[in-house]
Amino acid sequence: MASGLMLLLHTSDLLGHAEHYAALARAVDSARPDVLVFGGNMFPDDPTRDAEEMGTRQPIYVLEVLRNWLNQALKAHPKLNVLTIFGNHDWLSTALAMDDLVKQTQRLHVLAHDRLFEVGGLSFLGYSKAPPTDGYVKDFERLDLHGDRLPFLGGARWDVNRRRALAGAAKSQFAQFPSMSDELEKLVAPAGPWVFVAHAPPFDTQLDRDYHRESIGSKAIRHAIERRNPLLSLHGHVTSSPDVTGVCHQTIGQTTAVNVGQHADQLCYALIEIDVPARRVVRVEARRPQ
Repeated sequence: MASGLMLLLHTSDLLGHAEHYAALARAVDSARPDVLVFGGNMFPDDPTRDAEEMGTRQPIYVLEVLRNWLNQALKAHPKLNVLTIFGNHDWLSTALAMDDLVKQTQRLHVLAHDRLFEVGGLSFLGYSKAPPTDGYVKDFERLDLHGDRLPFLGGARWDVNRRRALAGAAKSQFAQFPSMSDELEKLVAPAGPWVFVAHAPPFDTQLDRDYHRESIGSKAIRHAIERRNPLLSLHGHVTSSPDVTGVCHQTIGQTTAVNVGQHADQLCYALIEIDVPARRVVRVEARRPQ
């Protein structure tokens, strides 16, 4: 970081693809960012047909494959900080494994909406939850707004005490948890310039369109952005949106919101330069296959 300029590299939804991580290592070597931001859904999906295996493979991936990748990246780039959140494909057991990895790995940080991380005068808050999907894993899914109707389908959550995934109907999977809007109501914006890393993109934008061009982002996250005014917000989850809209970033109030999407065959990521003292996003450069 020089003259107050900070370079971020943001990517999301790699789902454990080895070729994506190899491409990401090359991108980090080339761009030499100050901060690498993972936007959730970074791990391979566990099989959901076998109750004994659900939630067990991702933690192994974290403590073996991801740890080796991080150690190499951090050794090659001594000033790099790596920040991450989780997503709707991720298990709570994986989050617990990440906590262990944070203790073992310098300059790796898991972001939360109620725990501030600061580097180079720029603060970061993160939020891993997404509105209900048709996916089976529900650990990082919540109702979007307080009072929303329960989804038709249930799924499974990781039970910490039993150390296994437990399936249940939608009521048992959602009714006992606060909504996203309830949780984000408690978010306190830092006094200085800050970045909000949220897995789901804001609702009704050019960043949350599925292949039917429907908005499937989060109203709670959009409200949080509009009320708290981060300098930058980084998103993933709706990986189709840039292909559908042709847009990877847009302005919401005072915030530059980014969702660069993801492809199964080639890595998508964004390089974002911030003038921290001036509280200004200098550039957003999407790197996506043509």
